[in-house]
Amino acid sequence: MKTSKNHCGMPAFAGVTSLGERGQIVIPKELRDHLKFKTGDKFLVLEHFGKLILVPDKVAHQLVKHLTKEFDKI
Repeated sequence: MKTSKNHCGMPAFAGVTSLGERGQIVIPKELRDHLKFKTGDKFLVLEHFGKLILVPDKVAHQLVKHLTKEFDKI
């Protein structure tokens, strides 16, 4: 797996994949291992300015919980 650092010091490039016939995308093994993704994990899929964003389900739930608390303050 090749990586470079972005402006935050985080890896910006983790590998190359392709879109399969059934619309499936494979996350490179090294990245799956690094992020501890397991078979069956679910993701929220977002499109933002032509970029695909995958948010792990657990992270999405935490984000919604945080946003709900912030909205309650308003």
